[in-house]
Amino acid sequence: MSNSLLRTKNADSMSFDAEWKTVHGVVLSLLNQQDVSKHQWQDLFMIVHRICSWIDRGAEKVHCKLESEIDNYIRDAERRIRLHLEENALLRAYITEWQKFYTQAQYLPMPFMVLETTQQGGRSPSMMPRSSYSGPQNSQKAFRDTENVVKR
Repeated sequence: MSNSLLRTKNADSMSFDAEWKTVHGVVLSLLNQQDVSKHQWQDLFMIVHRICSWIDRGAEKVHCKLESEIDNYIRDAERRIRLHLEENALLRAYITEWQKFYTQAQYLPMPFMVLETTQQGGRSPSMMPRSSYSGPQNSQKAFRDTENVVKR
């Protein structure tokens, strides 16, 4: 079925920048370990899915923006660590930043798992045969992918 048959007036007027504005705020809150309401958390899943489903190259755009935000967070963390001159303080700051990021990396990939399915042919886990959907392993892969972004 053609995408044009499924599009509505609202889908045609949807812009990546407008949708990303909401996602961006929640991503920053998650990275900075600020409170995110249940409503914001659920909206994050919905908006990311909507971007990937209805905006041309939406998954690519989300991936690029997310990678950029994580890179910015890492650069900021590095600056915070380098403020400590004394060796023990430097080590404590590094450990603190790593623990914070490790905690964030457990949650941040979850709403973006749709990127993986979109980039693998657009089939969501609910549409995949049971044998090809591995459930929790997908979230572990998303966690590893986030770690790979961090290591760069």
